[in-house]
Amino acid sequence: MFRLRTTPPSFLLARVFLALAGFSGVLAAVGALVRAATDDRLEREIRSRPRTPMIDDPSTWIALLDAAPAVLLGVVMMVVSWLLLVVVVDIQRGVPFDGRAVRRLRVSSALISVGIFAHALISAWADVEVLERVPRPRHGGNQDFSYYFLGEVLYAAPWLLVAAFLAVFAHAFTVGRSLADDQEGLV
Repeated sequence: MFRLRTTPPSFLLARVFLALAGFSGVLAAVGALVRAATDDRLEREIRSRPRTPMIDDPSTWIALLDAAPAVLLGVVMMVVSWLLLVVVVDIQRGVPFDGRAVRRLRVSSALISVGIFAHALISAWADVEVLERVPRPRHGGNQDFSYYFLGEVLYAAPWLLVAAFLAVFAHAFTVGRSLADDQEGLV
């Protein structure tokens, strides 16, 4: 008798969403680099500014610094999506408590955490560098690095919750693995 093997919708959705996240990471990184290489005008959106500062014919250094936060997030998104996709496949195969799954969850958590702070650091650096190259407003303006860094960290703080959940899941997988090992010893 022929039996169709069906994938539960939850696994199918997880695979599709993780594939889309990974692909969007690729597009974000490549798009930022292409923009940096081809645009003759740099427009940097700074959240604390009412207007977007613009630089005509930016230097290669400034264009790459402006693109660096998007490239960083794109790479982090690609790697984390891949790691979590492999974890989902392991769970679907019935080996969720493999040590590699725990390691992948921990690495994903660490990448997200480090990526948030690296993104905030590079974004603040780019904000300050761009603002130094545009005419200053008459009323002055805050160009303190820590001001922009704190703003970026606060904006990305919800991603720290995602990193925390992944760390908790990694610990739960560790406990599950030890329970599975204990059960094997009883049989």
